[in-house]
Amino acid sequence: MSVVKNTSTLKILQWNCRSVSKKLILQNEANKYDIIILVETWLNETKRFKLKGFNIVRFNRTSGEAGGLAICVKDYLFFEKTAISFKSRKLETGSIIVKLNSENFLITACYRPPTIDNVTNNLTSLEWKKLCDALLNHSCKNFAHNPLWGSQKYCTNGKIIGEYLDFDDIILLNNGCPTHFNLSYSGFSESCIDLTFCSPGLFPKSNWYVLDDGWMSDHYPIILELNVNLLFHHRLKYRYNLKKLDWSKFYSNLDANKVYFNSMQFTNQNVISRYSIFIEYINNAITDALPNCNKPNNKPKISPNINASGERPRCIWWNDNCDRATILRKAAKKSIKFKYTLDRFIEVKKTEAAATKTLREEKQKSFQSFCNTINHRSKI
Repeated sequence: MSVVKNTSTLKILQWNCRSVSKKLILQNEANKYDIIILVETWLNETKRFKLKGFNIVRFNRTSGEAGGLAICVKDYLFFEKTAISFKSRKLETGSIIVKLNSENFLITACYRPPTIDNVTNNLTSLEWKKLCDALLNHSCKNFAHNPLWGSQKYCTNGKIIGEYLDFDDIILLNNGCPTHFNLSYSGFSESCIDLTFCSPGLFPKSNWYVLDDGWMSDHYPIILELNVNLLFHHRLKYRYNLKKLDWSKFYSNLDANKVYFNSMQFTNQNVISRYSIFIEYINNAITDALPNCNKPNNKPKISPNINASGERPRCIWWNDNCDRATILRKAAKKSIKFKYTLDRFIEVKKTEAAATKTLREEKQKSFQSFCNTINHRSKI
């Protein structure tokens, strides 16, 4: 494993998924993003949830149903779980720190349940002030209505947030695009209740937009792109053959750099830089001590999230049938946004049910096909 510095775009997905275990489409879309913030996961300690290629930090609701947060981080990024100083029964929060090249980047997901114990859940001005003081960069979900960020009405929370945006060092990234929709027998409507904030230093580097498909949730996925200097560790796709390694030459190569490891130039660097240098020296010592025929010839890629064809690999079980079902579902949803009729409402529900069934069946078929290839000669 080696550490690579790369000026790149950090892509963050922010989504109120409303039961992540039922949203199979996320398994195909996930690899397009570096960090995924999920709200209303509806997970508890007994439910499993995995995304291939991601490390997942879960913040399950300890009592009651629904709710819950999860932050999924690509396995090539350095991060650690943390906690903010703000505590409130009215908010569910979860935080991580992503380690960039020169600084740390705090990401906090917040979810305000509409009601608590059947009582409307509104935060006070003092609570909002404390939350703003506790955060540097944060994403907020299902928070408030205010025409300032595209809603059609005011609410108590929206008025308070709008007031504090003028005084606190936080910037609202919403540009007026709707982030939530309501589809029922009575009609179709959209609103903007999912908010994204950032610090002033990140604002010039950010690009915020909303996808036009809810992925079978009633909240649209939000994308935040940050032009930052990333620091990620690349997992090498080869293993050294150490059977023919010249160990005396290997130890000699390490001893030659002993002075550097004891120097102030090395010890004054941060922990991640020292780790990167140390691993690089070990790899170079091994490569130099191996015969030429055993030296690895495939170098780490510049971006570990993109395959050789320049595309991000999709889910292994996803096929043309899944694409077709998804296209039909999206087309039905777009038609009802253009003009609402009861027939189109029924068509949307049918295509959503058909798409859900197709995805489940194709995933099951793929797993069965894999199981059929396993026999007593299979390598485990």
